[in-house]
Amino acid sequence: MMSRKTGAAAALLTMSTAAFAADTVYEFDTVTNLKSDGTVVTGVLVNDTVPTTLTLTSSAGGQCWDWLQLLLKRPGKFTLTTTVTSTTGGPPSFTLISSCILNTKP
Repeated sequence: MMSRKTGAAAALLTMSTAAFAADTVYEFDTVTNLKSDGTVVTGVLVNDTVPTTLTLTSSAGGQCWDWLQLLLKRPGKFTLTTTVTSTTGGPPSFTLISSCILNTKP
């Protein structure tokens, strides 16, 4: 039988090694730089004036990658809303773009 102290210590250890996921939404007005492997995205967010850089552990692939390139090539025509999912607290941790929505500017 496990003592209370041992049980409490095991519970704390389990909680401290569990990975927690969090989503953050970024709405890019422009994209100013893309790393060729898709792991770094720099751009200016809507209602902001300074660039924001996202460093991803996994490449921005598929349709999101195509839309990021479109914003880089055609500034001022679109906004791109991205949801970035990150995990913390336990291996393996990751940061990746989990969804994208492309919007045409009026």
